[in-house]
Amino acid sequence: LYPHAARNVGITHAQGSFIVWTDPDCIASPTWLETLVACHLNGADVVGGSHGLASTGLLPTAIHLIKFYWILPNLPSGTRDILPTANVGYARHVLEKTGELKGSVFCGDAVLAWEAGKLGFALQFSPSAIIQHHHDDTLKAMIASRYARGHEFIIERIKFFDWSLPYMMVYLALFWLQPILVLLRAGKDTWRAGWFRDYLMTLPLQFLGHLAWTIGEAHGIIHYLLSNSYRKSS
Repeated sequence: LYPHAARNVGITHAQGSFIVWTDPDCIASPTWLETLVACHLNGADVVGGSHGLASTGLLPTAIHLIKFYWILPNLPSGTRDILPTANVGYARHVLEKTGELKGSVFCGDAVLAWEAGKLGFALQFSPSAIIQHHHDDTLKAMIASRYARGHEFIIERIKFFDWSLPYMMVYLALFWLQPILVLLRAGKDTWRAGWFRDYLMTLPLQFLGHLAWTIGEAHGIIHYLLSNSYRKSS
């Protein structure tokens, strides 16, 4: 099963009122679970923690910053638009309203977050609930993965938010700006989190990863525009 399809199976077997997920490449801190639970008991319907780095080296650090620059340890708490299922908890009553995760895609956690937000549930970020990630991709595998994830993500985003044709065309025309904008945001967040030296050391690798994602998005938009489903819906 894909990860989110497997999580759907887990939900059907879980007994509790608060469903927490992580990934097999993560190491939870000793207080991780109790921190998430405490946030939930204090009123958070959806709460996710921060993502530290268990691996060493320039490429693992770059991969980590590409994927998690906006939910690093030491960033201030607040709300986020997306909380990855590597470190998040959802109240069961939220999942009963959103429905199960979209198990056929890797960005099912993003779709779930959008659905929760659409229903009015705030996604709370609690940086003290920390897990540590392992990253062992090669550069080639990282670029291929970012391209594939960007391609998939943009199609799900188009469908969920019902993008118009003019909006897609403008987005496609300006897609080349995205790596620069993302790196600017990452620079700000890594500065606040105390990761700015790692950000500077891995900047070229980060650019390659974001560029691969952006090209994947551009190809995803073109694929969607040429698909039979889009022509029929139009």
